[in-house]
Amino acid sequence: MVASGDDKYSGPPAHVAAFLLLPNLRALYAWKAGDSETKDEDDPDAFFSNLPPRSISVEAVELRCAKLFHKHFSSLLSALTPGKLKTFQYEIGNSWAWTIVHHGRIMEALKPHYGTLENLELSHEDFYPYEYEGDDDILNIVPVSFRAFEKLRKLKVAPVYIWGHEKIRQGENGENTGEPLKANPEVTKPENREMLWKALPSTLEELGIMRADNAGRDESHISSLVLPALHILLDHASESFPLLKQIYVSFSTQDQTLEWLTDLHSLAVRAGNLGITVLIEITNCGYTFDSPAERRWGWYEDVEWEECINNLGNRLPRMVVAEQEDLFETLRGYGVPLPAEDDPEKGGEEPPMELAND
Repeated sequence: MVASGDDKYSGPPAHVAAFLLLPNLRALYAWKAGDSETKDEDDPDAFFSNLPPRSISVEAVELRCAKLFHKHFSSLLSALTPGKLKTFQYEIGNSWAWTIVHHGRIMEALKPHYGTLENLELSHEDFYPYEYEGDDDILNIVPVSFRAFEKLRKLKVAPVYIWGHEKIRQGENGENTGEPLKANPEVTKPENREMLWKALPSTLEELGIMRADNAGRDESHISSLVLPALHILLDHASESFPLLKQIYVSFSTQDQTLEWLTDLHSLAVRAGNLGITVLIEITNCGYTFDSPAERRWGWYEDVEWEECINNLGNRLPRMVVAEQEDLFETLRGYGVPLPAEDDPEKGGEEPPMELAND
């Protein structure tokens, strides 16, 4: 485990490169490793250029709340041995790491592992990290496809990787005006709703939609884009994704009415009839509960380390949606803060308690 000791600024990513050289290392986890515009991609102290291609036999790498120069990211992926590396997780984060993100270059760096990687996460921290980059930089936040992966079994992906920035956002992208960006009404077009299933490989067994509530920073996007896209995925499940057995959706309850959970329950029942389990994971419980939980590590977050500053987690288990007769009541029972009834600033009247069974 390589963790930054600063709450605000990221730690030197050179530590990631250096520790990868340890013999017999099976897994490496890094918290807040980030490059900065005050450094150069060719900085000799970065260590990444010292990693020979296909020389590292690590099985799992998790970079959480991280942001690397693309040259460093590419050197890292090049040094990891295809076939040995089974799990790679890259969660973009830390707004104080002034490094441009380019989805196309991330996928290009992953190319050596297209034929062998089994588990992949491309996500971002709870805060949407792209909105105040320059106009030209925002054009780099494009939709990507995962169909080139030949053995990918498990995928965690944030909506911005499926639809890109322009599809789910609109407004003054390059200016920090302090105003939230508006949702893009074009997301309701049928061709946009089909982008999810068309981006996935046929080998998929598990799919996680991470930070679902950050798709446009408007929970209506879950109803107008994410859930319809998942319904279309189910339309093609038997033919295109015969191995798919699990879908889970991660989201925050902050400032949401959560009316869309009723629609998610209907989708979960439909998926169950196809042999697919739908689960939810709430991401903001560490911020709202009296005793914040430390977020764990690994694909299923079952690896525990010492505390990392602000690595807040979730005391709730993942919930199987179709098994809940009254999901809102279940969430209340766990102490999840839900919008107050008839509170106009929280979305008005609270959603109905009963969830449909079909």
